[in-house]
Amino acid sequence: MPSDFHDPVASDVPVLLIAGEIDVATPAWMAERAAETLAHGELVVFANSSHWDMGGADCYDGIVTRFMADPSAPVEASCAGRIERPPFEIVGSPR
Repeated sequence: MPSDFHDPVASDVPVLLIAGEIDVATPAWMAERAAETLAHGELVVFANSSHWDMGGADCYDGIVTRFMADPSAPVEASCAGRIERPPFEIVGSPR
């Protein structure tokens, strides 16, 4: 492995990082850390969202679609902060 294998990626290319606020697999702090060396990195943290469920699919799709259409435009992601925690559910419990 090259000596710089574990060094953070540094880039000036527009990058959209998306994280879930309650993601235990890859916590939001990891994306925050990655964004530090990305000159044009935009981080969106989805409130009350996990690794596999980013809450509002329409919100997620809209953010990604707008970013892909124009990566240099400011990211409008206010909807990501309004995702509500899903209701508590016990799966597979006897009735």
